[in-house]
Amino acid sequence: RAALGALYPNEIPERGQIEVTLGGAPDDSALGPMSQVIAFITGAASQTGFGGLMGHYRRRDLLKFDPSLAGRIRFRRADTGATVELSYRPSGVPPAPEMSELMAATLGGRASAEERARFGELWQNRVADILTGDPKRVLTIERTP
Repeated sequence: RAALGALYPNEIPERGQIEVTLGGAPDDSALGPMSQVIAFITGAASQTGFGGLMGHYRRRDLLKFDPSLAGRIRFRRADTGATVELSYRPSGVPPAPEMSELMAATLGGRASAEERARFGELWQNRVADILTGDPKRVLTIERTP
C-alpha cells in the first residue's frame, strides 16, 4: 500500500500496469510467499502469468526476482516508468522479550498449552502491529531514477 501510494500519489493504481522486482530468489526466506501477496494486489505475475488478449491485459513477466536488489522491492509503472523501491525491516517492531524462548519451546515440542497459546498471541500481536502500525517503523520508500 505504501509503495503504491508513492508510485501513484494522486491516482488509483492500475492492476497489470505495475512491474515488480523482488530483491532475492523465490526461495529466500519468506520472499516467495510475499511475492504471491504482491502479485495478487498488483496483478504482476511471473513467467506463468496471463499472456493477455490481443496485446492487452498481459500480466506475464511483470513479477521478477533479482538478488542484486538485496532485500528491496522495486515497483515500476509501465505507463510512465516511474519507480520506487521499498525496503522492509520487520525489526522496527521488535518481538516481545519472552517470544524467543516461547518459540523455541513451542517448535521444539516442549511448551505447555498455555505457553503455546501465549506464543501465538504474541506472534499475532506483532504481525498486527507491523500491518496496522506506523509504516515508517518497518518501511523505507525511495523514488529511483
